[in-house]
Amino acid sequence: MEIAEEVSAVDLIEPHTTYTIRSPSWNKSDSLGVVKYVAPFVHAVALYGTVNKDIGHLANYEASYNYFPVNHFNHSYYSGKEDYVIAWAYPEAEEFSDLTPNFDLIHSIKNLKVFRRKQTNDLDLSAWYQADDGRLAIKFDFQGSSSELANGCQLVTKDHRYTYGKFGWVTQPPHTEFSGDKKIDSLPRDCVSGTQDGVFKLNLPNGDYRITSYFCSVDAGEHKVYLMANSRKVIKKLIVPSDKAVIKRTYAVNVTDRELTQVIYTSRERVQRGTGKHNHWVWNGFVIEKSQTNSQL
Repeated sequence: MEIAEEVSAVDLIEPHTTYTIRSPSWNKSDSLGVVKYVAPFVHAVALYGTVNKDIGHLANYEASYNYFPVNHFNHSYYSGKEDYVIAWAYPEAEEFSDLTPNFDLIHSIKNLKVFRRKQTNDLDLSAWYQADDGRLAIKFDFQGSSSELANGCQLVTKDHRYTYGKFGWVTQPPHTEFSGDKKIDSLPRDCVSGTQDGVFKLNLPNGDYRITSYFCSVDAGEHKVYLMANSRKVIKKLIVPSDKAVIKRTYAVNVTDRELTQVIYTSRERVQRGTGKHNHWVWNGFVIEKSQTNSQL
């Protein structure tokens, strides 16, 4: 019964989020007293990371060791940025004073409390503009901070971290920024890249959108790219050639929770093999336009 109570809120953890856990004692049981040698309740909370897609369990030690079948990610990047905190077996008098300024209590029963980081209700649309046909739109140029910004674009470097209501990387930032030949158009001229999955989140009004992503190899290498948008795979095994050709891919996305989360990644082979074939993805930028006219910014 205690394990059932502990995992009773798994459906509350939303996709593309992270959580951490805490307890004054993972060994204490209402029915068994103090359990020796093992901590049964510390393992059950791992279930919170499996019910919905793309959830990071920040206290999962297995990700630090190569003999567990768990993808590694940089826990230190998320320090102080977890979306949820799962608290177990605290006394009733516990006030959680370190959490209450930044978190809301969204679930509370006998031994279990779940906190969610406070979210802003306001969208910051100051970077958006209205296209000639009245559609709401925004452009992103992925590049280094010293590169030339494409006209009308928002600058996104590898270190541009996500903030609620706006946009940015929610994972460990991409590893590298590249600047390309000035003969290439300004938006696809530069790029960010990485071997680990990159997750870029944008807050926006609900509705249907058309997205055009740009890919161009500016490091004389061939790249393989996959991309997901709101949990749907929209680009599969795209080969970005080494000849500086600009590749554009357009796809449609329906937004229902005021979030667009795009995940870019390469194949599981993380070792560079063969001349000219690089083992990292590249992303030069994207343009997003609302499919229906929206006259309000």
